[in-house]
Amino acid sequence: MTLRPIFIAGCGRSGTTLLGERLGHYPNTLVTPESQFKNDLLSGNVTALESWRLDLWGLPPEVVDAARDALSGGSRQTRGTLGGSVAALELLVASFARKVGNAGATRWIDHTPSNARAADILVRSFPDAQFVHLVRDVRGVAASVMRTDWSPLSLARLGAWWRDAIAFGQALERDYPDRTVRVRFEDLVQNPGRCLAGLGAFLDLEAHTVSDKGQVFSVPAYSRSQHALVGSAPDANRAKGWIRELPLCVQSTLGSQHRHLLAQLGYEVIGTDPTLPRRLQANLWWLRVGVASRSRRRTARRRDTAVEEARSGARTI
Repeated sequence: MTLRPIFIAGCGRSGTTLLGERLGHYPNTLVTPESQFKNDLLSGNVTALESWRLDLWGLPPEVVDAARDALSGGSRQTRGTLGGSVAALELLVASFARKVGNAGATRWIDHTPSNARAADILVRSFPDAQFVHLVRDVRGVAASVMRTDWSPLSLARLGAWWRDAIAFGQALERDYPDRTVRVRFEDLVQNPGRCLAGLGAFLDLEAHTVSDKGQVFSVPAYSRSQHALVGSAPDANRAKGWIRELPLCVQSTLGSQHRHLLAQLGYEVIGTDPTLPRRLQANLWWLRVGVASRSRRRTARRRDTAVEEARSGARTI
């Protein structure tokens, strides 16, 4: 495979899918669905090929079987080595490119949020890979994640999740400075032309021509409601949408808890630290958000189970 990878990394709900789709408008680029399975695959774990994440790629069974052979069989030189793992992953990516009619692509865009955690093995596997570290204000992440069915149950867990992702991204910038660039979500949606032009220059992408590629990436059905903005032009209102969507007690609590890291990333925190009653109010409000999120997940699972049972019954008639 001759596709040079671009790995986008960031905290979940920071816009990695949106950025991947936008970069996919450059000529000769291929955007694949999220690929959390690739870290295990590159480590030689054959069970990675059974991941539901890979199922979402919609590849024929014979392709997965061929990847399994490349991983656990293959030539004597590559069997059980990183080379065999890379060959298996490249086979999957190339097959996806053919599936979506983009076999001529020369750049592979992977927008899996956890890419920074796997930076070392990704660099060893793809020596010419480049990275984009996408950051977003924790208050914006909070406003986005609360609409999902997997929202953290507490503001403490939310904050730890965000800080952890930022720390891995900063380590990525420190360890691989020549191949990594940082981008803020807010800059992407407020000034997409300038942001994408700068990214294109850093990533050595060809001239940006949006109009001639049409739809470049289809979000998997299971997460379509969570990525409603993907495929549309970036909306500048999303940069500070959290001001309208989060109560003041949550805004001030998150701002106070993460004031120094927010300032380090170029975000402004105005006002004094909230009082104890305000912090308690914020945490109680967020707990209700987490409980509602879990309720949506249970409802979705019951619906999916009922649909599957109905389909099974129809097949046996």
